[in-house]
Amino acid sequence: MRHYHWNWVGVVYGDDEYGKGAFQSFLRDAEENNVCLAYQEVLPHYLGHSHSEQRIKQIAQQIHSSSAQVVLLILKAELVEVLFKEIIRTNTSRTWIASDAWSRSWSLAQMDGINRVGDILGFTFVARKNPSVQMLRELPPWLGKEDLECILLL
Repeated sequence: MRHYHWNWVGVVYGDDEYGKGAFQSFLRDAEENNVCLAYQEVLPHYLGHSHSEQRIKQIAQQIHSSSAQVVLLILKAELVEVLFKEIIRTNTSRTWIASDAWSRSWSLAQMDGINRVGDILGFTFVARKNPSVQMLRELPPWLGKEDLECILLL
């Protein structure tokens, strides 16, 4: 956000461990980088929740009426899809920051009307080789627990 000078953003996150944890991490980074929250909305993490549909509409209205043009969505792909359907219906265009949970979702990329929601900037994590883990994977299968403890203590 600092790179693009985005300092007024909205956040929607899921009411689960992933959403809550990522949101807390975002808050720490936001404070360090002078990013202010226009709003923060919590969405039930499963669609069968009795208030899901009403809550989706409320959140879409909040996004639509806010002056914040950038929205961070810390949600699972299926929740983003339902939210985007409402965003498309309300003809709302924003810059969306995709969390790793949905940034590579093929179903969202192919969604009808996705080009009308605005720009989407996604992030994902790339695994890299860790020499310590690689060493453990290459250990001979005949090593016993006692042998392994000696190796790890060295």
